[in-house]
Amino acid sequence: LVELLALKQRMDRDLPCPGFRRLESYVVAQAARIKPGDVVLDPFCGKATFLAEAQLCWPGASVIGVDSDPAQLDAAANNLGSNATLLHGSATALPL
Repeated sequence: LVELLALKQRMDRDLPCPGFRRLESYVVAQAARIKPGDVVLDPFCGKATFLAEAQLCWPGASVIGVDSDPAQLDAAANNLGSNATLLHGSATALPL
């Protein structure tokens, strides 16, 4: 029951630039079993909905998003704020 209440609370929070569905992003973030101190890399982050869920669920984890589209990175920056690293690049040649 507590987990369902937490899920509803997260789903009630709108992102400035919605992208991938919030529920699916939440489920993926939960399945990843992220721990504080982990680094979460999304090599084709788009609007970074998954990374936004990871930030909400595990504020002690670092998030890095990579995308080749500057417009998507702008939207990702709006969704994530300043607590994320966003890089312009390709998933086939990560700029790390």
